[in-house]
Amino acid sequence: MSNHPPLGDFVDRVYIINLPEQAARLASTKAELHHLGFDPDSDQIRTPFAPRPDTAHGFPSRGVYGNFLSHLSILTEIRDNSLERALVLEDDAIFRHSFRRADTQSQLVDGLNARDWGMWFGGHSLTSELNGASKGLVATTAGFRWAHCYIVNKSAVGDLVAYLEETAETPPGDAHGGKMYIDGAFSLFRRMFDKHTCLVSNPAVSIQKGTQSNLASARWYDRGKLIQASANQLRAARDEIWRWSGFRAGN
Repeated sequence: MSNHPPLGDFVDRVYIINLPEQAARLASTKAELHHLGFDPDSDQIRTPFAPRPDTAHGFPSRGVYGNFLSHLSILTEIRDNSLERALVLEDDAIFRHSFRRADTQSQLVDGLNARDWGMWFGGHSLTSELNGASKGLVATTAGFRWAHCYIVNKSAVGDLVAYLEETAETPPGDAHGGKMYIDGAFSLFRRMFDKHTCLVSNPAVSIQKGTQSNLASARWYDRGKLIQASANQLRAARDEIWRWSGFRAGN
């Protein structure tokens, strides 16, 4: 009998996007995986090299471009290794307490096994847009923020890699998509390649941890040590409330 959690049996690999200098964030993500039942030190968990481009290459910033390249390089590896399914996490992903249970993960896996799908997003910014939708897995082509927790299926990864490669070389503002945040590129992919059904969990099982973004400038409350410490405490409290209740104050 497998000692893996149901999600661990379902995916071939788990990839974590992390910058080398962010060791604490990597440790936090591995702790999240441990709580889900994974062995964070196993070969199933990969933390690949994070590209550090010298220029923004027309993207909003070097950080945005580097993040885009991280997702693209991982997806390319998934395609080239003919993996059936892989989970991709950014290093600020956190999960609901209820998702630690094997039965909750099994419900997700059973639902995915019963459907044809290309991508599943456990984390997303959709809230009111899902009002009236059934609980569980919902098919959508809607645009949303966040690309911190998703599974890509072998059936979709080839088209996704080709589209992202095109996007990386297309001028910003192009109607087909060009040089943008990775979550924006995923939104356009969902809209233009709807043959690859996108499923989201309703409600979301993952959000981004309340930490300062690597991709955006520091907000005023992150510029001083004392007020930053208070802000971090409030973020941690917000995260814990969400873990238990699913209530999210803002996105």
